[in-house]
Amino acid sequence: MCFMLYNLVSYDPLAPAYTFEDADPDYYWNLAGLNRTTLFRNEMAELGPCRPSNERYQLEPLPEDARTLWPVEDILRHRRDWQRWLETTYRKRYASLQRASMHLEQRQGIEGGIQGRGIVIYLATPEQIKFLAGNLALLRKYNCSLPVEVFAFSSEEVWKKPEHRQQVLALNTTEQRVDFRSVENRNDYVTVTRDHDDRGFHIKIAAILNSRFRELIALDVDAFPMRNPEFLFETPEFKENGAITWNDYWKTHKDNPAWLWMDQECTDEWEQESGIIVLDKARSWRALHLTWYLSATEKLRKWHKFLHGDKDIFRFAFRATQTPSHRVRHWLIPGGATFSGFFCGLAMVQPAPDGSLAFAHVNLVKYTKSPLDMLELRVYEPIEESRLKELREIGVGRWAETAGVKAHLFGLQVKGGSLICVGLQQGAITDEGLYRMPKTVQLADYHPTFTKDFWEVFGQFGAQ
Repeated sequence: MCFMLYNLVSYDPLAPAYTFEDADPDYYWNLAGLNRTTLFRNEMAELGPCRPSNERYQLEPLPEDARTLWPVEDILRHRRDWQRWLETTYRKRYASLQRASMHLEQRQGIEGGIQGRGIVIYLATPEQIKFLAGNLALLRKYNCSLPVEVFAFSSEEVWKKPEHRQQVLALNTTEQRVDFRSVENRNDYVTVTRDHDDRGFHIKIAAILNSRFRELIALDVDAFPMRNPEFLFETPEFKENGAITWNDYWKTHKDNPAWLWMDQECTDEWEQESGIIVLDKARSWRALHLTWYLSATEKLRKWHKFLHGDKDIFRFAFRATQTPSHRVRHWLIPGGATFSGFFCGLAMVQPAPDGSLAFAHVNLVKYTKSPLDMLELRVYEPIEESRLKELREIGVGRWAETAGVKAHLFGLQVKGGSLICVGLQQGAITDEGLYRMPKTVQLADYHPTFTKDFWEVFGQFGAQ
């Protein structure tokens, strides 16, 4: 398996290898007057250790047979594989963004190669075209004119059938250019294939690396803007780190093989939600290629099923390559509505670094035919500042404000169908003696126009 994987992802039709000065991993950081290693260490220093008091808020441990499925020697062998690939094949063939830019210009006819800013969106099925249309409509409503590249697997119906491709291309306007591209093109810079026994998460990294944009906002098709997202490129967090990422509801258990596989110590941190990522590819180049390597083959994707799709691969690849990224310090907010007395979160509402609401990732809507309501948010009462100080003093770290929070999934029967919902656990008690109580607030109090904007775009919008 090692030999086959190594040779599969080392192939590059642009051989022989070229020598470019930007193959140095610090090249673009030096141009910006920044120190990559220092920034990364400062970011990691803010994380507390993987403490027993926090394990109850992590995902459940792996099954009893985890040691049989992933013996230590096998984990270490896979670790040596990716480390060797970074030191050999990556350095020889992939380390230069300039070279990748030349590839896209020569093989894809993309004038100027990799440059500028834009938005990348992934599309999986014809049913998602309505999500795409709505997403673009909201971007334009909020005066975002960034060009958009939409990516799909060429083996999927949404790409293969001309009528669906035409539907996507019809979304192009004079105010906002929209291109439709495939990730199973032999002329791509990096390639992946759609294996139908998995969920196709690996389209994301292929789309990002093959995109013509150097600085980009990568979105799931159902991750909708709540304002013009262009401001994120101008934030101090992006300018300093070259990447902004957002939190998921869960944490990776301390016994998960991922920590050993990626040569990392378990720390107290939330998992990353990969439906929204802001990147300067030049400064994230090495981490992005490791993400691709770890996702490129079906065999390896099946092996690391102890992780949850691509979101954890992004996170661990950035850590393993010591690539800085800014994780938004505000926890995500379930957004939805109350049905029969129960709050049902259908969206992950993600704040910007300054705390204002930036995106609504309506990722649970696709599992229901019921109309989407985005009227309310579910939040915890804040911790008193004196208690926050105590938590930081005992080493809780960056996420002191989230001590004791816990999300859970549940089903809810409503008129016309059923819903899969996210809720917040009531009365979660931590070893630090905190009692957290969630409350429901009106979305309009935080974003006065989003519900109206959303319904103007979608009308009576359903997932199917």
